[in-house]
Amino acid sequence: MEEGTRIDVEAPVEQVWEVLREVERWPEWAATVTSVRCLDDGPLAVGSRVRVEQPRIPPTEYVVTELEPSRSFTWMATGPGVRTTARHLLETSALARA
Repeated sequence: MEEGTRIDVEAPVEQVWEVLREVERWPEWAATVTSVRCLDDGPLAVGSRVRVEQPRIPPTEYVVTELEPSRSFTWMATGPGVRTTARHLLETSALARA
């Protein structure tokens, strides 16, 4: 199963990236996230482990599998019989390019 959500933000991609990569601050602006804790030191990078808590979902440990600064990151969580992959991608809209 694949699911997607798109959010349009009127800000430069670089500025949005600075907010997005600070995953421990997500609960400040994302109602779907209760808590985020980085389990490794340093900035978000491939191999970083992150514990995410969301309402009505058991706490989940994600591992960053891909990261392209100022563009995207992907993280994956696995559990008994399930694998969750979440990709966070920033794109400049056609209106912003015009």
